[in-house]
Amino acid sequence: MQKSLLLLLLATAWLSKMYAQETPDDKRLLDSLLKNDEMLKLINKITTPKSFFRVNIGAGNNLFSDQNEYLESFQGNTPFIMTPSIEYNHKSGFGINATGYLYNQNNTTNFYQLTLSPTYSYKKGKVADIVASYTHYFEQDAYTSVASPVQDELYAGVLFKKPWLTPGLSSGYAWGSYREIVKIDTAVTLLGTRYNVHYIDSIYTRLQSFSISASVEHSFGFYNLLSVKDGMLITPRLLLSGGVNSYTISHTSGIQNFLAFTKLKLKRIRHFLSQENNSGKFELQSAGFDLDVNYTIGKFYLEPEAYMDYYLPETNDDRLTVIYNFNIGITF
Repeated sequence: MQKSLLLLLLATAWLSKMYAQETPDDKRLLDSLLKNDEMLKLINKITTPKSFFRVNIGAGNNLFSDQNEYLESFQGNTPFIMTPSIEYNHKSGFGINATGYLYNQNNTTNFYQLTLSPTYSYKKGKVADIVASYTHYFEQDAYTSVASPVQDELYAGVLFKKPWLTPGLSSGYAWGSYREIVKIDTAVTLLGTRYNVHYIDSIYTRLQSFSISASVEHSFGFYNLLSVKDGMLITPRLLLSGGVNSYTISHTSGIQNFLAFTKLKLKRIRHFLSQENNSGKFELQSAGFDLDVNYTIGKFYLEPEAYMDYYLPETNDDRLTVIYNFNIGITF
């Protein structure tokens, strides 16, 4: 607003000089605007990008990806975890984020996973904002069921600035491997005879995933709620996601036992059976709703977020997945 005002006054003074005789008052006004350091400092403060650090701690059931909802919907477990993180963003748009995933298992609390993510964001354009990132997952235990099934992830997204309902497009590519140990203890009846089945299957799975998501959103801003330095931004968003996943599986049990029992016990990836049956084929996977609320006062902020994902293909699992996270942090 201040920058527009200054430009308007400068243009008015220039037009006065072009079409009318310049008066001493006009000259004094123009000189005052050009020499007013405080006004120039204010405009520069508003328009100049800044570098900043951010320290954050999150709590919720989101086990891995913070940006790619397609990967988020993979998770087959929803335990409560803590996610402390530190982030640095340079005014050029480049940044880096480090996050730890803290989980209590068997009365022991440890970091089961760490991530490091360099990022780049471009928000100077008049048409759209662009963000890109690469994330590497450092697993502490290859057999931990809550760890990410992928170790590397590329992500890019575009959010257009107009119209009122702003559309967005994003894409992700992830790859990696994970291990599971499945203990089978059951009974089956064949030809009238009952058999007890006891065995342990060790499974090694290599995974590649490519996804595309389309979204629409709008942010509602509220300012000066409790003080002159606070504000709240509420952003609901609708998403439609599709992708293609490919799996390479090796295991230690016989193929009959694996097909009959082990696959039914796999819990690392949600909707694994339907995804594995369509391995290598692009399909529309889910419709989602994301609600993000950010309240900022001074340097501090609170940010609760919830994402609901409804799985579209045929599946034996519950179609609805609810992922939530609550963040609190400081920016300086």
